[in-house]
Amino acid sequence: MAGLVGLTTALIQGPDSKKLPLASLTPVDERANPLRSMEVVLQFYPDTVDDSIQINYIDKDIPGLSHPLKQWVSNGGRTISFETVISRDIMPKEDLPFLVGLIVNPQSNENKGWNFDIRKYVKLLRAMCYPTYSELAEGVSVARAPRTLLLSLENMRLGRKDSDEVYALMTVCDVTYEAAFENGVPRRARIRLEFAEVIQQGTDILSWDGDVDFDYTGAEGQ
Repeated sequence: MAGLVGLTTALIQGPDSKKLPLASLTPVDERANPLRSMEVVLQFYPDTVDDSIQINYIDKDIPGLSHPLKQWVSNGGRTISFETVISRDIMPKEDLPFLVGLIVNPQSNENKGWNFDIRKYVKLLRAMCYPTYSELAEGVSVARAPRTLLLSLENMRLGRKDSDEVYALMTVCDVTYEAAFENGVPRRARIRLEFAEVIQQGTDILSWDGDVDFDYTGAEGQ
C-alpha cells in the first residue's frame, strides 16, 4: 500500500513544482494587434537561445591600397532560434488502467502543467507555418501569408526598449518524437524553432536605430 501511495503522490505532484519563466507565441492581426485567444504558451523555457544578426558590407577595391574599403549596404536581418521540449508524465486518462484512472487525473490543477497534449501542441505550432485562406466570392479564394508572431521570452529583453516581445515569422519548426507510451501516444517531443525578426508592424516599418533603441549607460550592478 505504501508503494502505491508513494507512486500516486509522485504522479500527482509531478517532477518539479517550481514556476518557470513564461515563453509564448502569439499571432497578430493585420494591424499588429496580438490575438491573445490564440496564444501558445510553451511548456518549458528553453535552456539555450541563439540570437544572431547579419550585417552586409561590400568591398570597394582601390588600386594600391592594402585593404578594400568597406561600404555598408544594409543589415541582413536577425534570427532567433532555440529548442523546447513538450512532455507528459501520465498517459491520457482514457488510456489509464481503470483503477489508476480513479485515482489520477492528468488534467487536474496539480498535474496538467506536466501533461501537455503533445499532438495538439505540435499542430498549434505547425499552424503558424501555413497560410490561411478566405473566400472573396463563390469559387474564388485568396491566400494570406503565415501570421506574424509575437515571440515572448520572459526577462530576456530581446525586444525594443527592454521589451520581452519580438515581432517575428516562424521559419523552422522541426519535431523529433523521443518517446511514446505503449499505445503510441507521444510522451516527449523535442522541437527546434527558428524565427526571423520582422520590422513591419501593421502599416508601419520600424527599423532598429543604433542611437535610439539602445541604452549606452553601464550595465554594472544591474
